[in-house]
Amino acid sequence: LCSGRRMVELLNQKSVFTPNGERSVVFDGQCKKPIGEARRYTIPLLVKAETFLSALAVLRAKQGDVTSLNNQQIHNRYTKRMTEGVKTIFPSAGHFHLLRSIYAKLVDHCYLHSFAYNLLACRILGHEAEHESLSYVSAKLEDGATLDALRNTFGPLILDD
Repeated sequence: LCSGRRMVELLNQKSVFTPNGERSVVFDGQCKKPIGEARRYTIPLLVKAETFLSALAVLRAKQGDVTSLNNQQIHNRYTKRMTEGVKTIFPSAGHFHLLRSIYAKLVDHCYLHSFAYNLLACRILGHEAEHESLSYVSAKLEDGATLDALRNTFGPLILDD
């Protein structure tokens, strides 16, 4: 949820996250890209970069070495447990992948920017074209005082050009 990355990208121990500001990292290792076509890009975080990187290091240490597994094996190993964990925190979420939609909605809400939503989702999720981001509009944030209090509190959104 904090980074908008796919479960495999977080758990394969091959993706790299480099600090790039208080609430952003440069991400390298996007899945679903042909070999040689993945690019590094800045992603905003919903927590401080230091917190995200520390938690990721703990998670990866607890996994043990999984670098010999391919992405499908990583997916098969962790998807059931991760989905159960997501359902515990977000009972209506249904699947880990929905966290990417929630992430995009929260980035849209918490950062100050002038992007149209589909272009924003395209940029922060690493899509090549806006139409690839259309399925990420499904999440809905519930109105309330807490959500209202978070509007634009993370400051300006700075992405790669």
